[in-house]
Order: sequence, then structure tokens, then C-alpha cells
Amino acid sequence: MNKVLAFLLEKKKIIIILFIILILLLIYFVGFSKTRDYGKIYSIEKVYENGDISYEDLKSLAYYQNNGINNNEDILDNNYEPQGIGSLNLFHKYQLKATLSNKFIEYYQMNIDYYGTYNDYIAFTFTLPNVASTEVIVDINIGNLNFVASNPSKLIRLYKV
Repeated sequence: MNKVLAFLLEKKKIIIILFIILILLLIYFVGFSKTRDYGKIYSIEKVYENGDISYEDLKSLAYYQNNGINNNEDILDNNYEPQGIGSLNLFHKYQLKATLSNKFIEYYQMNIDYYGTYNDYIAFTFTLPNVASTEVIVDINIGNLNFVASNPSKLIRLYKV
């Protein structure tokens, strides 16, 4: 009888230890802080050069960046159909805002514009309230496609999910 009781007590300790480890892992991955860094933000150029998005993805991003085929008429014609944007799910939106809030401002104050997901990269731009920005035209060429924005904050960025 003592061997059975000792065995059960030993298993109970293991179960308690595993439960504590599980709780600690949940705390680590979920986190209590709204500024937890969920992912990394990259430029379109970096992701394309690494081969993480295709040339077709790049053409869609150029289309959305320039509000149509503007600045890329030699590559994109009037019949060009970019990848559909869809919608950003709530979980990924929270992750993205939490990551951005680490760098800029409280996440609930920013506005995110979503431009689709490309091979596990979320394409977005964001604006911050009450922040004056000067008009500085940015023109970047990636894969012979032009990406034009009225200032650097308006360039599409990619967030790795």
C-alpha cells in the first residue's frame, strides 16, 4: 500500500510541475504588457530581395502603393488585377499595433491601413494622430517597379506574422 501511495504522490508532483510550466509558458507567449513585440517589420525591398515574396506580390504592392498603375504604366496595364486585399483578422491587428506601439505611440491611437497578406507578411501603412508630417516625395524602385509616397511614413511596410 505504501508503494502505491508513494507512486501517486510522485505523479501528483509531476502533474503540478507540468501545470506550473504550462502557466509560465502562457504568460511568456501572451504577456501582460501591451508593448510585447510580436513580430518584425520589414521594408518591401528587404523581403523581396530575400525571396520571401514573389514578383506578382511585388506588382500588387506597387499597385496599392501608387493607387493604381501610376508610375508603372510600362509594366502594369489598365487590365492589371492585383491580389485581393481581404481583411485583417483581429488577432493579427492587435499583434501589429502592439509591435508598432513599442516604437511610436499607444496602439489604440494609431490608424492602420491594410493591403493584404503576402506569404505570411502583412502589408500595411499607419498614421499617428496629431503628428504633423512634412511633404517629402519618396520614390523607390524595386524589381523595376516604382513605389511612390508623399512621405516615408506612407510607404507600405511588411509585418512578419
